[in-house]
Amino acid sequence: MARTTALFETLFTVLDQGYCLCEIIRDADGRAVDCRVLDTSPQFDTMTGLANATGRTARELIPWLEEHWSATHSAVAAGGSARFQAGSDALGRWFDIFATPISPDGHVAMVFRDITAQHKAEVERAEALARAERLLVEVNHRVMNTLAMIGSIVRMEAQRLDPDDAASASIGRLQARLAAVTTLYRALSLTAAVERVEAAPYLSRVVTSVADSIGRPGQVGIECRIAPVMLATAQAAPLGLLVNELMTNALKYAFPDGRKGRLTVALDRQADGRLCLSVDDDGVGVEAAARPGSGGAEGIGSLLVDAFARQLGGQMRRDSGTGGTSVSVLWDPR
Repeated sequence: MARTTALFETLFTVLDQGYCLCEIIRDADGRAVDCRVLDTSPQFDTMTGLANATGRTARELIPWLEEHWSATHSAVAAGGSARFQAGSDALGRWFDIFATPISPDGHVAMVFRDITAQHKAEVERAEALARAERLLVEVNHRVMNTLAMIGSIVRMEAQRLDPDDAASASIGRLQARLAAVTTLYRALSLTAAVERVEAAPYLSRVVTSVADSIGRPGQVGIECRIAPVMLATAQAAPLGLLVNELMTNALKYAFPDGRKGRLTVALDRQADGRLCLSVDDDGVGVEAAARPGSGGAEGIGSLLVDAFARQLGGQMRRDSGTGGTSVSVLWDPR
């Protein structure tokens, strides 16, 4: 027995954790009001800043000790072992604690580590993140205001053009691209995100914006299926613009002469973790759309589609025939 006791004393001396054994002190109504320190390890003094604690009560050691410590000790004595983190303003320290009841009743043993520095770092990190999020909201608002001003200027220029003028169509495509970027910043503002944005609400707004601007209600039905995934902000911008360009191309060229059809925009997560964007239509196909006099599906839009796909680091595939066109982009979101 003496050997076992000596072994435990040695362990408590060399371990980098504090230890104390306490007895719960209750009032006449059985309410825990204090605790008496019965035994401590050498690290107890270092980690708490309290010397000669054995035999003294917590209130004697720290008259202004917070009430929650007595309640915590009582709960452990009555309910069983617990692992928790707690701080004391009176001590100016935070602790990671394992507490367990031991016999006789009303006694609690605690092993703990001083995590004050770690807790301070976590608080500072949380405060820095909060500041960054507030700054992001402010920056996004300013960017959206700037985009709105640019959009107004573009609309004013568009109003001066003949609707049949080729420049009018170019201005319209520019407005759609501005709208796609504005949608991204609005999504970031709504989520107060710094690095990531929810794909479903963001891309759904892009699809709705394009449909509202150049859609053909009653002629082309538009379906949007977006998986509930998070997108890195750096990938969200080219992805939104990619959706804008692919939808614009399809709506402009896949359904000539009042042809009815359907356009589907989908974002899915593959089994290997990669994301796949697909924009499918059941229109006339690229070759028919590109015939002389058809308006042409090639041009700056196609160049932008290739550029946005490369920016995602994605692999693009285009299949087209008399049954329609399917464009898919597969990329790693990490």
